[in-house]
Amino acid sequence: MFEKQNTAADSTGPAQPVQGLRTTASGTAEDTASLKKLEEMEERMRLAIDAANIGMYDKDFVTNKVICSPRLLEIMGLTKPILTLDELRDTLHPDDRHLRDEAHQRALTTGLIAYEARVVWPDGNIRWIQARGKLFFNERQEPLRILGTATDITDRKLLTVQLEKEVQQRTQELQQSNDALLKSNGELEQFAYVASHDLQEPLRKIQTFINRLLESKETMFSPRDQDLFRRIQSASGRMNQLIVDLLSYSTVNTSSRLFAATDLNKLLKSVEEQLKEAIEQAGAVIVASPLPIIPIIPYQFEQLLTNLISNSIKFARAGAPPRISIAAAAVRGNAIEGGAAAPAATYHSITVADNGIGFSQQYSDRIFQVFQRLHGKHEYPGTGIGLAICKKIVENHNGFITATGIENEGAVFTIYIPQ
Repeated sequence: MFEKQNTAADSTGPAQPVQGLRTTASGTAEDTASLKKLEEMEERMRLAIDAANIGMYDKDFVTNKVICSPRLLEIMGLTKPILTLDELRDTLHPDDRHLRDEAHQRALTTGLIAYEARVVWPDGNIRWIQARGKLFFNERQEPLRILGTATDITDRKLLTVQLEKEVQQRTQELQQSNDALLKSNGELEQFAYVASHDLQEPLRKIQTFINRLLESKETMFSPRDQDLFRRIQSASGRMNQLIVDLLSYSTVNTSSRLFAATDLNKLLKSVEEQLKEAIEQAGAVIVASPLPIIPIIPYQFEQLLTNLISNSIKFARAGAPPRISIAAAAVRGNAIEGGAAAPAATYHSITVADNGIGFSQQYSDRIFQVFQRLHGKHEYPGTGIGLAICKKIVENHNGFITATGIENEGAVFTIYIPQ
């Protein structure tokens, strides 16, 4: 019966639906006081509706008429206060009328009308409305009447459309940036391949040929010539190490990050085994307290510990064999100085402390930067990339690393990994 009677979903609410309520009430009221209260209620309702800029309508399926409030007429671009159901439906944009029909169909079950649609004014102007309403039934559960409201939401819709366009534009720009980044990463991988093969190979040949010349019994070189060869050999060795370190630094972020629960005690044993020769030559002693099992990227964390321990061995004080202490603890973020930690979070704290030459605390941030050295290359070997790699690895674990030092007393590196 609802569809058969050509039910129209419009969009706003009645000025006269309220009058209808009053008429019904006055018919059942027993005294003038009740009628006066109802009139006062109607007046307050009208004031509230006017303040909210809402139009009202009253659809009657028996008479096939729709009574519209003045504000509804403004919203719909109409002048005639009483319309047929078809006339009101025809004010909707042809492409949106199905939205009204579907809302009315749902109302047969829910009793509530709700939809948004475009209306076309007689002059061709298009506006957006938001319609809400209540469907009433007779005793045979046939649609009888709709009391509803309509609100002009054109400004909101236009803003939404504009925002959607901007989001699409930003998404497109982001996609272009991602494509450019992927291309750049591909070029970086190609460079890494060239650096690891084509650049290192001639350096290895230079070092090999110089070694053969210096070790040759048939060729005699003056002390000056031998010194020049050794300098060439040393320079090529530093360049080879620089290439290796640059490759390590460039691949820390591009390599896969597969986290796994790892026993740091076993990982440390593996690092000590790899550094066995350097540890024995320096007479270094590594003392470690029990370490936890935590989710990490194993091969990256192994490189992190290798770099820190190697750093402690390299920067040992003359006459003082390196002593390296490694310990772990759980620390609350609000107890960590510097502001890098989340106050409410808990962190795995792993410290690597040594008794080496240390450094002035004013350089605590500088030492983690690429190519930053606090000492000359002839005093201590290295490329100035090792600690920068450490910083990147810790950031890949969503953590951070700090350094404290005292000149000629030692340095402490602390790794913070969120639990």
